[in-house]
Amino acid sequence: MDKTAKALGWMRFRFERIGDFMPHKEKIYLPVFYNATMLYDRMKRELAERLWSETDVICYSYFRAVWLKFLPEFVIEQRTEFSVCGDCVQITEALEQATSEAERNAIRKTKHQHEHLISTERNFYHTAREMAVREPEELTCIIQDGMDQKKTNVPKLSKNDKNTEHLLRVPMHATGCLFHTNVPEGKIASVRLDINQFPHDSNMTMNNFLWTLEDNVDRLGRNLHAQFDN
Repeated sequence: MDKTAKALGWMRFRFERIGDFMPHKEKIYLPVFYNATMLYDRMKRELAERLWSETDVICYSYFRAVWLKFLPEFVIEQRTEFSVCGDCVQITEALEQATSEAERNAIRKTKHQHEHLISTERNFYHTAREMAVREPEELTCIIQDGMDQKKTNVPKLSKNDKNTEHLLRVPMHATGCLFHTNVPEGKIASVRLDINQFPHDSNMTMNNFLWTLEDNVDRLGRNLHAQFDN
């Protein structure tokens, strides 16, 4: 049905823009401050802004069924293997501990503002990324981030036992970078490794960034969009 296709299109578009793609599994984690009800309400609100009437929007139970059948890779989990946004956790905890409706409404307002900030930032990055692929001479888009060190210390044993769990590991830090441009995959990925031989500060961040520019000097556009979590 048309309204099912419309809902599925919205869900896929929105989930891809707010989700965190995992490097080692197919799961895509949605922000922890969301739940299915909030996402359904947001879909209704955004479709209403496009002049869709309520009768043209699928019901909540069918929304959940469509999600489970067609988009099972998108999940909301309170516990993940990766660090989550500290603000999201604090807002969620404050909402659970609120004792009055006025207090809950104030926290919900803060929650919506935080949600809008995250959505705006991600949409800005996605727009720059897509433009860099379409018009590489005009725009270069680069995103860079470091990986949690505990997951990259070596050796990484398949099983830990009492004889090995207390032994020291070699600290290995990985900084990943995506250079978005007009190539078949849409991006050029690179990784810089270090063993903590120099401080993990803004100098290292900028050196990794400059090395990425040097490696792709023949592909640089006239404008640069760079994204760093720090």
